[in-house]
Amino acid sequence: MALIKTNAKGISSNLGRRNILINGAFQVWQRGNSFTTNVYGSDRWKLYAPGSHAYSRSTDTPDFFQYSASVGGSGDATGLTQFVESLHAKNIPSSGSNKVVLSFYLKHTTNSGTAKITSSIGTLNSADNSGATTTRGTKNHNTTSSWVRYTHEITGAELTTAVTNGVQITIKHNGSGTTAFLLTGCQLEISDSVTDFEHRLYGEELTLCQRYYELLMTSAQSYVNGSQHIGISAPYKVEKRAAATTTWNAEEKNNLNGTAPSIHRNKNWGAFGYQTATAGGNWYYYYAVKADAEL
Repeated sequence: MALIKTNAKGISSNLGRRNILINGAFQVWQRGNSFTTNVYGSDRWKLYAPGSHAYSRSTDTPDFFQYSASVGGSGDATGLTQFVESLHAKNIPSSGSNKVVLSFYLKHTTNSGTAKITSSIGTLNSADNSGATTTRGTKNHNTTSSWVRYTHEITGAELTTAVTNGVQITIKHNGSGTTAFLLTGCQLEISDSVTDFEHRLYGEELTLCQRYYELLMTSAQSYVNGSQHIGISAPYKVEKRAAATTTWNAEEKNNLNGTAPSIHRNKNWGAFGYQTATAGGNWYYYYAVKADAEL
């Protein structure tokens, strides 16, 4: 029988569910694999670059990782940000000396050197509002053109009670000029010291991401006697954190007016609307739906 290693108090160490960040290993890319604007690319991670935007999936990684994010741009602050929603920030220390540790693997391929990457940990000013944040701690990192793991510690006292509104994590270039770097293995944990990166199964990571963004297909077919309303629904696989903004693309449809349905019910668990048949007869639709509920 295998033995379980415990600490002095008999509590097992380094169990799962340590990583507060979602898609820290950049496994999930529902929106595509390459982007040239300041957008969410890899799920939960948004690019900011002043110019020359370049954001894509890479297979250049440290050991035990499948993908990294390739980040490039011109000007200061080029980097990636993830917002942690308030629901997942309730147990983060908001006072005292208990630590929260950010760690990540980074390879700086262009413009590396002394204090060339900054990690920033901040809080949202109001619950789940990513439009207004307060920086609680920053750390500059000396970088090279090889893969290195970096860490950044912060205490509950530094985070303050505002941490319950949600958290902002940013990893960015520090300085002028064009930069390019690779990033993976991002982890935020409540711990006295950094621990090994928590790898999750792809299906589990995808489900976590789908709370914020989901691709789905919906279809139906039937017969109408005339120009009648036809109900159209897109129930989500995963309940969203809030009512999502939906985009409907017709893969194929017949005997329906308009390019997309009129949505009259938009819920956390689905979007529902209608279209009008152009005439009596058979109708059908096959819609690809994007549901976006990011912070």
